[in-house]
Amino acid sequence: MTTRPYSLLETDEHGRAESARFMADGLAILVQTQQDMRELEKYKQTDDDRLRTLFLSLMSEANELLQELRWKPWALKDTRGRRRRVNRDLAIKEAADVFAFLGSILAVLQEDYHITPLDIMDALAHKAPQTAERLKNQRV
Repeated sequence: MTTRPYSLLETDEHGRAESARFMADGLAILVQTQQDMRELEKYKQTDDDRLRTLFLSLMSEANELLQELRWKPWALKDTRGRRRRVNRDLAIKEAADVFAFLGSILAVLQEDYHITPLDIMDALAHKAPQTAERLKNQRV
């Protein structure tokens, strides 16, 4: 299998993916940005309400992104039979919203549960070869 630079499928002799740390660094920046944003909030929710609101917001934004990507097979064409175009700018904005809420959720995981971006990326790196093997053998 050919892998790209920073692939989680590339591991060292100890089975560690160097890219997990690189990717965790990127997630850590996202988490810190969302923590900084939280400090600007005027309305502070309780921890339970906060996490629930973040997950519902993430799901809502992911749905908005999906709508922008024209996923409905029965609505792929306009009234003239031409394929509908994706509004790239709106799709990018919706994807950014998804990442913002994901970053906020990761911040809560770090603050309240001591689960760091590196913990998550290490777990993903550990699962990546198993997932690749399942996909290769069509056992999804």
